Amino acid sequence: MRSDMKRYVKAVMFVLVLVLVATFSVSCADTKENLFSINIINGEEIHITKYHGKSNRISVPAEIKGLPVTGVTSNAFWGNTEAVSIVLPDSVEVIGNNAFFSCKSITSFNIPKSLKELGDNAFTGCDNLKSITVTVGNEYFISKDGVLFDKDMTKLIIYPARKTGKQYTVPAGITHLGRNAFCNNTYLTEIILPEGLVEIGPTAFKNCSGITKMEIPEGTESIRASAFWDCVNLESVNFPASVNNIGEQVFYGCSKLTVIYVKEGSFAHQWCEDNSRTAGMEFY
Repeated sequence: MRSDMKRYVKAVMFVLVLVLVATFSVSCADTKENLFSINIINGEEIHITKYHGKSNRISVPAEIKGLPVTGVTSNAFWGNTEAVSIVLPDSVEVIGNNAFFSCKSITSFNIPKSLKELGDNAFTGCDNLKSITVTVGNEYFISKDGVLFDKDMTKLIIYPARKTGKQYTVPAGITHLGRNAFCNNTYLTEIILPEGLVEIGPTAFKNCSGITKMEIPEGTESIRASAFWDCVNLESVNFPASVNNIGEQVFYGCSKLTVIYVKEGSFAHQWCEDNSRTAGMEFY
């Protein structure tokens, strides 16, 4: 009787183990879908809207519910300070505004092959980002030494905040510096801009505390709002005669700016007079 009882207990334990294993397997199978909030677009594709997991190494699946993951919406990973890596599948075509805003622990990021659109401020606040790479075959973006450009090499999109080096020469042919292009990089002390540059985007050099002077080349037409916001050690700037637009608060927080070089009679000359900058203005 006692041996029969032992066999019965063993049988029950075996069944319980099988149930636990089955439950665990179902849980694991469901994990991929439960980790992410999603939008289903036209019943054909998935956009990730939020991550709910606890892992600091996030891998976005290529498909959920049998549909391809083609997008990461605005703010999807905003403020995920624990993530040290976020990997996207090659199916992703769109990354929205602020998608990885303040993901302070990621050090590198790879742009997938299929990506067509990268929103504003996607990596702003990623203060430990050292390098951005692009999967071979992408038709819209390219990376050079960890710096992100458009495929035609006419726009510098992102120079990572944690990329080291004191001097950087923007490649010839670049006509636009994107929004927040050099934002929060404190290593650079000199940035050499190319002839042919047309526009410096909003907050392009925000918080670049290492810069002490800036020579803006002739031909540059527009310097957008807050371009040099909180460049606290910036002492001098040269405005070319070609400039015809200077945005609001372009030198906000630049407490050491003492000299602005302008051509007499130019738009920049008039701007200095209109914005009480004549005390530090000098003609060249």
